[in-house]
Amino acid sequence: MSAIEIETVDKSFGKTSVLRGISLSIRSGEFVAVLGPSGCGKTTLLRALAGFEQIDSGAIRVGDTLLSGQGRHVAPEERGIGVVFQSYALWPHMTVSGNVAYGLKVKGLGRGEREARTARVLETVGLTAFADRRPAELSGGQRQRTALARCLAMDAGLVLLDEPLANLDVHLRGEMEEEFARFHKASGATMFYITHDQSEALALADRVAVMESGRISQFASPSELYSQPANDMVATFIGEGQIAPITDFQPDRSGYGFARFFGEQVRVRNPPSALPRSEARIAFHPGDLRLTDTGGLAATLRRITYRGDILRVELSLGPDERTFFMNVPAPARIEAGQRVAVTLTDGWVLPDPKAEEASH
Repeated sequence: MSAIEIETVDKSFGKTSVLRGISLSIRSGEFVAVLGPSGCGKTTLLRALAGFEQIDSGAIRVGDTLLSGQGRHVAPEERGIGVVFQSYALWPHMTVSGNVAYGLKVKGLGRGEREARTARVLETVGLTAFADRRPAELSGGQRQRTALARCLAMDAGLVLLDEPLANLDVHLRGEMEEEFARFHKASGATMFYITHDQSEALALADRVAVMESGRISQFASPSELYSQPANDMVATFIGEGQIAPITDFQPDRSGYGFARFFGEQVRVRNPPSALPRSEARIAFHPGDLRLTDTGGLAATLRRITYRGDILRVELSLGPDERTFFMNVPAPARIEAGQRVAVTLTDGWVLPDPKAEEASH
């Protein structure tokens, strides 16, 4: 198992800055996902960690070893890092067992030990019956398992996965998520998982780093990202989050306070260090808006979409008829154009951006 220290890493391609002061401290054996929209720099970060890209400044350490920075750049093949690519990167002319055993052969292991270790890891990932097949004869999920088996066989203390489920059909992704979780438990490796799919990241990772424009917006547990976003980007990117203005915000050191949401007093969650503000902003999710028969705010239902166990409702709210989304348990007797009353049951007061700037 290997801990990772990424310290203020910068990387540019020509005049385009791709990584800007990236710092992450990852614990040994931890499963970390890096999540963000296309072009945010997450794959470049993985390639820098793997050694495929040289960084411009900063440092990357795995365990006690400096891999990049301070005039040093260790070659990819000398880093002892396993990489699972989106394209699987399997040798097409080799069998499954041949692909798994190849790295062991290069490493200098004897034939008997290679065969024994290959058989063991193929059993771990459920591919024993496919040992003599070539990649072209495998499904996408089986190819991905072969790539995982190759890392497991090499005893890599650190495994990097670059959007490994992107090429799989939707019905295979859930199965492979379970496979990655089993692999992590079996190997004990530190895992660094790149994805643009937040459902994958939140389901698999111990912690998630959300990236935007080459920077880390927040690095936290899935539950903290969802319920306590650090800024607007994280709030709207995770869990279909929404942002609305509030007034008369009165925080409490217990982490709860009160504010007015379009005039209605609501209970809100806030950082213990939050200060009272006449105006602030609150982040919440579609499930946090509820229909109510007592009090509440007048709203107009604009559009209703059936999603099985819920109805996704688009509604307008407030004097300027802002658009928000709400989840209503199905079935429900509601229709587009209907006037209803809604209330906000939960929300997180976003940090004051001016105070954040002042603290830096």
